[in-house]
Amino acid sequence: MVTKERFQQGMTFTQYLDQMTTNKDKFLQQLAEVRVGPEDKAAFSGRRDKLNVLVITEDWCGDALTNVPVLAKMVEGAPNVEMRLFLRDQNPDITNQYLNKGFFKSIPVFVFFDDRMNELARFVERPPAVTEYMEQKQLELRRAMRELGLRGAHIGSNVQGRNLDDPGLEPVWQAADELGAFMLVHPYNVVGRERMESYYLQNLIGNPLDTTIAVASLVFGGVIERHPRIRFCFAHGGGFAPYQAGRFRHGWKVRPEGKAHLKDGPAASLDRLLYDTILHAREQLEFLIGSVGPSRVLLGSDYPFDMGQYETVALVRSLNIPEADKQSILGGAAQALLGETA
Repeated sequence: MVTKERFQQGMTFTQYLDQMTTNKDKFLQQLAEVRVGPEDKAAFSGRRDKLNVLVITEDWCGDALTNVPVLAKMVEGAPNVEMRLFLRDQNPDITNQYLNKGFFKSIPVFVFFDDRMNELARFVERPPAVTEYMEQKQLELRRAMRELGLRGAHIGSNVQGRNLDDPGLEPVWQAADELGAFMLVHPYNVVGRERMESYYLQNLIGNPLDTTIAVASLVFGGVIERHPRIRFCFAHGGGFAPYQAGRFRHGWKVRPEGKAHLKDGPAASLDRLLYDTILHAREQLEFLIGSVGPSRVLLGSDYPFDMGQYETVALVRSLNIPEADKQSILGGAAQALLGETA
């Protein structure tokens, strides 16, 4: 139940615009281009009774970017309509009352109340087919881990071109966090392919680049901060991310964009990431181990690809690091993470 007092604590539309840090220009453009028909406008402007409209949204959400400006135009200037907006992730007491199918945090949500805060109607933006698809993915992950005994799953560095912080993936991350899943991220359908057609650059540069985008999206999108029980491991030594971790931290300090979904900076999220050993060179592998510690580096091979690293055990044994660190990388760390015994 939402009381009048709680409703009044929401942001006005002007306040919502003022606090936007993501997609603001696109939002304002959408708002300027929206055309509302006279019948739709009259449904609000012609009301005699008071109507309260509660909106649950986030500025980074594409569905909110499409739908909230339309609602704002429809209620604009209506004398008996009051709209208040609440950020989904900062108002769980509101959000949890309007979960899609009792679980999914789909947004935007529009809830319409009379003057006594009796609910009249609600709108949740997510097509039923999408909700069904995400339910299937959740169920499959639960089946794989609870029934088949798997420790986690593999996922690409993007999903059909969408970064891994896409709101549509949130139900999967919720399930993975609940299960304490190990998630191996491997590049797929890499960005910028049209500029990397020569010299096998789609693999040599494209793969580590897309992995780096995956790392940055999960970190700055707040996925890792929100879901601390997921163990994310990144193929190919994490792409360029370990080398640019300092740039990530500096950027968060001096730029507003990185703070949109990450309250306390990227350091804590970066410190929880895992990486494999597939770097094809002793010097680079020693740098990775020195940067993140041996407990966060796991043995990898990339089998069966021609870009795999099949002498990786010998490479690890040749490193200029303590013997205990070698044993950790060769299996000790994985056993500790996955709950296995030797």
